Amino acid sequence: MAASVRISKERQFALPPQTKTAAYCTMFDSGYLARGLALIHSLRQQGVRDDIWVLCLDDTTESFLKRLALPGVHTTTPEALEQYSPGLEASRTTRSRVEFFFTCTPALVRFVLARDESCEWVVYLDSDMYFYTNPAHVFAAMGDGDVGIVPHRFPDRLHHLQQYGTFNVAWVMFRNTTEGVACAEWWRDRCIEWCFDRRDGGRYADQGYLDQFSELFPTTVVLTDPGINVAPWNLGRHTISADNNAISVDGCPLVFYHFHGLRKRENWIYPNLAMYKTQLEPVVRDKIYLPYIADLIAIEHGALEINRGHPIPTTHVPSVTRNQHSIRSAGYRARRRMVQIMERRAGGAFRLDRITAETMQSRNYD
Repeated sequence: MAASVRISKERQFALPPQTKTAAYCTMFDSGYLARGLALIHSLRQQGVRDDIWVLCLDDTTESFLKRLALPGVHTTTPEALEQYSPGLEASRTTRSRVEFFFTCTPALVRFVLARDESCEWVVYLDSDMYFYTNPAHVFAAMGDGDVGIVPHRFPDRLHHLQQYGTFNVAWVMFRNTTEGVACAEWWRDRCIEWCFDRRDGGRYADQGYLDQFSELFPTTVVLTDPGINVAPWNLGRHTISADNNAISVDGCPLVFYHFHGLRKRENWIYPNLAMYKTQLEPVVRDKIYLPYIADLIAIEHGALEINRGHPIPTTHVPSVTRNQHSIRSAGYRARRRMVQIMERRAGGAFRLDRITAETMQSRNYD
């Protein structure tokens, strides 16, 4: 998302005092490196000082994170996961790149559960998310539960998407107990057996299996807080409001937003809302999307404190959104491009060369 811009937002990147109760884990390659750093940055800004584990999906990501040496951030590789997940290595050659990444998700959780037994919780996070509130109350909402999952919350007009799973693999949490570990292992083993980018009965990638958690593991808790995992597919069913920098979702604090489908094409960034028949409302534009995009730009230029002086290396990373050879994928990409054109014409896209420190204040960028 490189652009000739000047971002002057200053924040203190530090680890404020807090009792460590969890280990967070995520994964990304160099194509998502800026987003992964933005995720880590947002957690630290919200006072989370727990350890964060990153599964580095290519060498560029691993070497860059090791050079940054961020406090409390640990790196690992797919090869390391294979010690705890027999059969994972074989899926490299039998599945597409994105399908292998899906297969790694529960393997990463199980790896961290084994490596950090002192933590009560291990939480998997998608790398394209950003935190606006400390998630401490999410842990409180778990009560005596051992596994926590988050529903997609599709509005009625998108009910057909339920075929891809009731729950979203964005925030999945496991208590380091017998039941929690058993659930993580079951999920990992099922994904090693079958994890493809297509529907097969109730299965879909790593996501469809979450529908069985409550039945197989009765201590599973469905997290229904509207401020958790707000995303393009459920944004239209919620009321978003803001009081200065405090963002609310149906009257509850926004914990994190999932920037699924955010794409850069030439000098434009598309939020992918039109794909879900949702408009970019001013409060969402100004308080959620624009600050996130500004952080991505600053990170890419090495101008944010999390990687100051270390711009993101420019590398070519193959797309991992879909199997590039499938007819379904070609149709999806064509539709997405058409939607991007619609978003741009309707004023729902961001022009990179107009995002500056000044427009962050004036919001005069569209």
